[in-house]
Amino acid sequence: MEQKDYLLREIEKIGLILRAIRVALTGGSENMAVRAEKHNSNAKNMLKEQLNFDIEAFMVMNASDSACYMNQFKGFDPDNLDMFADVIIGMATTTTGDESLKYYEKALFLLEYSNDKSKTFSMERENMISTLKFHLS
Repeated sequence: MEQKDYLLREIEKIGLILRAIRVALTGGSENMAVRAEKHNSNAKNMLKEQLNFDIEAFMVMNASDSACYMNQFKGFDPDNLDMFADVIIGMATTTTGDESLKYYEKALFLLEYSNDKSKTFSMERENMISTLKFHLS
């Protein structure tokens, strides 16, 4: 029972942090370019400080290394993976060129990884996967 309580707390903690990052990426009233860069930096710092998640390293990993890295974090259930993909997409929309494509590719990985881990079908997730595949092609 202790293990189950721990996992539920980890899932809730990651969910709260991801929601805070998502809010941080969409809020503010300063210059759009400055705000986007600042919010991406804040999101990266929050992931590093609160979850010990190194997004810079994660972004350059191949799919198998990314899956192994994600498995280290017990709180990434399918809902949190979907939310994390939203955060990554938000970061992609504030960058340009190859960097933006890398973010979209990683978001696609996260959604497909979520599909693999989930025991239920999600139409919203499937729509996002289709949209990202179309965007990347």
